[in-house]
Amino acid sequence: MGGILERGLGAPSGDAAFLGSVGVRLIVTTDRSADFDAHVRPSLVRGDGTVRQLTEGLLRASHRAADFALSQVTGNDDMVVPWNDHTSRTPVVAGKRTTLDIEILPIHVRLGAGERFRLGVSLASVDATGYGSHAVLHAQSRVLLPMYQLT
Repeated sequence: MGGILERGLGAPSGDAAFLGSVGVRLIVTTDRSADFDAHVRPSLVRGDGTVRQLTEGLLRASHRAADFALSQVTGNDDMVVPWNDHTSRTPVVAGKRTTLDIEILPIHVRLGAGERFRLGVSLASVDATGYGSHAVLHAQSRVLLPMYQLT
């Protein structure tokens, strides 16, 4: 573990603005680690290729339990801002999918023609069992962006 994934999220058609919380759900399987930190970094990629990190979020996988009633969710029950109380520790089970809803600090940015979002994800093992382990980020992982179209 300890690798980094960066994935472009595409450019909107025309100018668009983003204001509010970014919802990130990672679905991960590890082969050995019982705990790890997930670090997520939404960035803006300009037309000339320069990159500016907009915000970030961090969650220790064993602290992933969220109180749905206190979390901010969409009308489809997708968690945008999870309420992690950090009062209990739930180890990751090797070989089983682990769902992480990660709180990301809010953004306020305008994307113009040729600009796009990039999402960087790093996983770092924090226990002795995880050294040399591998992780799979599943396709069911998702990012919710607070977009509104400019006129």
